[in-house]
Amino acid sequence: MTELPPERLSLADFVFSETSDPSVPPEDFTQWRRATAWATSLYEPSLLGPPIPRTRLETAGIARPIINLGSYNYLGLATHAETIAAAQEALATYGTGACGSPVLSGMTDLHHRLERRMRWRSNPRRRPAPSRDRDCT
Repeated sequence: MTELPPERLSLADFVFSETSDPSVPPEDFTQWRRATAWATSLYEPSLLGPPIPRTRLETAGIARPIINLGSYNYLGLATHAETIAAAQEALATYGTGACGSPVLSGMTDLHHRLERRMRWRSNPRRRPAPSRDRDCT
């Protein structure tokens, strides 16, 4: 490992490896991850179930029941049977992964059907307004 203490290192300090296989981490990186596991556990807890209102979260190796206020699943659709069935059908048809920018690779017919259902194309007043925040452009 380098001469610096583990808390002074970052991921950028481990760019080069002794092996040409990118799936094998360098030994000093592995040592660094072990030495800083306590810090990682502070900002990388593990959700031990679906993102429902009452679930379990593991932090620093301890699992606890929690009330989940940080999920986007406030409508309960993540575990709804129809949502899961529609997602499985879309995966079987379209696979996984992003298509890319609509300007470069177009949009799937699924995207076009969604737009038609939402009536964004036929009524520009219903189309979401672009962000006026200059940092988001």
